[in-house]
Amino acid sequence: MRRAKMMMVMLPLLAACQSMPPVSAAKQDLARIRTEIALQYLQAGQLDLAMQQTQMALDADPNHAKAIGVMARVYQSDGSVANLQKARQLYQKALAMDGTDMALHHQYAMFLTAQKEYQAAIQHFGIAGEHIGYADRVIALENLAYLKVEQVRMLPTDAHYQAATLAIDRAINAGSQLGDQMRQTLSAYWLSAHQSH
Repeated sequence: MRRAKMMMVMLPLLAACQSMPPVSAAKQDLARIRTEIALQYLQAGQLDLAMQQTQMALDADPNHAKAIGVMARVYQSDGSVANLQKARQLYQKALAMDGTDMALHHQYAMFLTAQKEYQAAIQHFGIAGEHIGYADRVIALENLAYLKVEQVRMLPTDAHYQAATLAIDRAINAGSQLGDQMRQTLSAYWLSAHQSH
């Protein structure tokens, strides 16, 4: 009898612990569409409308990583300290949910660059830049090269110089048109550092 009562108490708890049922294809489509609309509002600078659309996307599919990433961008665009912290948490959550989304890696790298967290940004630009087929791969590689060049400016070691040279070459090989400009900047930083010694 006591065992039966214990089971009666445990069954609702066990049911609550089970994962949420899968989201229907229709709700996934709704989340995708709302996320695209949110991105358009974000690009137009309409943060409140973008936030409303991302929230509706997440109401339809709470695990929609792209919607979480767009919400991170909305918070990032606001720029307040509290919202920048929310943006960081949301980027990390989205990447934990879908680490294969190269656009998320790229956007998080841009966020990290703005926060002057260059090493972490280099890592995420590198991930996006290694993915052949990613639409903004060249831009990710250019940003990676730029940060490697900046490392030479901040600490002009042979290792940083070689890493920057390799990053520029990778960007050029991927189709970058900024290679000559980046090489000139790298050379200027390198010469400046070694003339002062």
